[in-house]
Amino acid sequence: AARARPAELKALPPDPPPREDAAALFALAAPAIPMIRTQDGIGSSFLISATGLLLTNHHVVGDETEVGVVVRLSPKEAERTLKGLVLATDAHRDIALVLVPELQGKLAPLRLAPPVLPRTGERVLAIGHPGMGAMVLTHTLTEGLISNAARRVAGQDYLQLSAAVNPGNSGGPVLRYNAQIIGMVTLKAELENVGFAVPLTDLYDFLTHEGI
Repeated sequence: AARARPAELKALPPDPPPREDAAALFALAAPAIPMIRTQDGIGSSFLISATGLLLTNHHVVGDETEVGVVVRLSPKEAERTLKGLVLATDAHRDIALVLVPELQGKLAPLRLAPPVLPRTGERVLAIGHPGMGAMVLTHTLTEGLISNAARRVAGQDYLQLSAAVNPGNSGGPVLRYNAQIIGMVTLKAELENVGFAVPLTDLYDFLTHEGI
């Protein structure tokens, strides 16, 4: 049976209608996908709450208690870097929770899909901030399939993706065309068109454990 959503997520607005339009999906979702900057590099994240809560990977934040969160609050504004407070991490599942107090009420959050395993063969999109040497390709959109919805690697379950992901995409969302999140990018294999994402059920378990 599907588990109930955390109370905070239940309060979010209704789901947008499904759309097979990658451009429309990107316009809707991109503002809620900030870049994370740390002393060791960059990563991606996504806003899950109007209170300023973000999810990203544990390996993106490492042992840091504060990170830089690069965000644009409106299309007319320049990017700014806000302070993010690392509230909790799970190294085994590679998940971290970050609070950005200055984001409270500023941007519309993304929604987690119902906690049901997606189907192998579903079309999905990934948005993140991959690096190319000194250059960061901010808000890069890629499209692909769930190549395997229950791929087990080193004792951990992942979504296997054909959407292109690269260093810097870590912590970014994997989305359906209705803008619901079904996973979080975590690994790139040393193979073409093979990436892995933390499954939605692990994200729910982590949030429930943290009382969210």
